[in-house]
Amino acid sequence: MAQEIRHDAPGARRAAFPSTREVRIMLDSGKDKPDFSDVQTGGSSTAPRAPDAPPAETTYTVVSGDNLSKIAKHHYGDANQWRRIFEANRDQIKDPDLIHPGQVLKIPRA
Repeated sequence: MAQEIRHDAPGARRAAFPSTREVRIMLDSGKDKPDFSDVQTGGSSTAPRAPDAPPAETTYTVVSGDNLSKIAKHHYGDANQWRRIFEANRDQIKDPDLIHPGQVLKIPRA
């Protein structure tokens, strides 16, 4: 039988707790243990799916009349960011003033 804890203060709540003996009996008998025997793998959630992270970089194919400043202005909104594109493409651009139509440049994420 559960022990009743009483507080003498007026309006105090009463809380019933099982005795140590009752807890042992419950644990030994398997009562109050969750039954996970029917759980299946591949759970689902009602939480909204997290958006995929944007790629670290995109690519841009150079067209006639392009320069790194123009490309930077288009992708970053700031022509002065051309060095970011230059640094990301040092393997194929030796001179930042000399790019060619058809080149596929890596554009680092803003």
